[in-house]
Amino acid sequence: VLAFCFPRQKESTVIGVVVPMEHRALSDIVRGLKEEVASVSKRPLTFKVMYAQGDLNLQRAITQQLIRDRCDVLVPIGTT
Repeated sequence: VLAFCFPRQKESTVIGVVVPMEHRALSDIVRGLKEEVASVSKRPLTFKVMYAQGDLNLQRAITQQLIRDRCDVLVPIGTT
């Protein structure tokens, strides 16, 4: 799920990525996301990848911080 927030003109598109915990499989997802988005983007990209260390409250706080930072795209990486 991609959520677009606060689009505006600037040098690069900022993509905030929220990862619930550090894990090799999740890191692979983040790496693949970066590669795929970069391969199709016509603009410079900046990725802000933040890990919640398995803490739901921290994950919520990170999401709120990325929104306050006025990211252009918010990408939550999920697990089930």
